Amino acid sequence: AVRERGVEGRAFCKVRGSKARKEAWRRMVENANDPLTLAMACVLFEASLKRDWLSPAWLPWSSPAIALRAASQPDANAAGASVLLRVHALRKAIVWPQQRRVREEVAPEPQLSREERGARRAAAQAAAQIAAAIKASEMDLDDAY
Repeated sequence: AVRERGVEGRAFCKVRGSKARKEAWRRMVENANDPLTLAMACVLFEASLKRDWLSPAWLPWSSPAIALRAASQPDANAAGASVLLRVHALRKAIVWPQQRRVREEVAPEPQLSREERGARRAAAQAAAQIAAAIKASEMDLDDAY
């Protein structure tokens, strides 16, 4: 199952991720005896997370109606497999703290002034003209032989 303890406290919404609701969620998971109850717990866990802790790619997966319908199938193996798939997908969709640090460590590119951008553009154009002249002179040398 999704490890609630592995997710930082700041990942939870203040209301939906309150201490009392987390305790109720744990009891729900511990007392679950069918796939539908586990699917409900998964949906509640997802709802307790702040949206910025979920990957944007999670949105197509996030419909609770589809998850609960799949978990309520009469075939217990298929229902259990659907819950397991959702849990694995949700776990991959959570942006874990290690991933956040990598993004935060990247320094933002400095904003260049109009003059600096113009100077860079002029230098790139000059370099392109020099490269074109070198290539043209190499072609002239090849034609001479």
